[in-house]
Amino acid sequence: MKLHVFNIDMEVNVPVEEEQRYREAAEMVNRKIKAYRNVFVLYRYFPLKSEKEILLMVLLDFAVRGGECSSRPPARGKWRTMIERVNSLWDSMINFLKYK
Repeated sequence: MKLHVFNIDMEVNVPVEEEQRYREAAEMVNRKIKAYRNVFVLYRYFPLKSEKEILLMVLLDFAVRGGECSSRPPARGKWRTMIERVNSLWDSMINFLKYK
């Protein structure tokens, strides 16, 4: 299936029964990115941020708030795994940026 996330069309292989969850997740990511871009780029309530910084803020937001997501009980294990992966990715990004 094709997903549109942050101006990028990407092909993902997911089980048919999971397609709707992936579409909703992509929409949630797009809404979050749009909200951060509105604050830091379009309306400039705060100092201008690069797209990379905005994406990292969105990633951090999902990592921090991910545990508070209300989801159906069968998905909770998957949410925890996804949150752990995002936290790991965030740590990797921080380490990468330290050495740049």
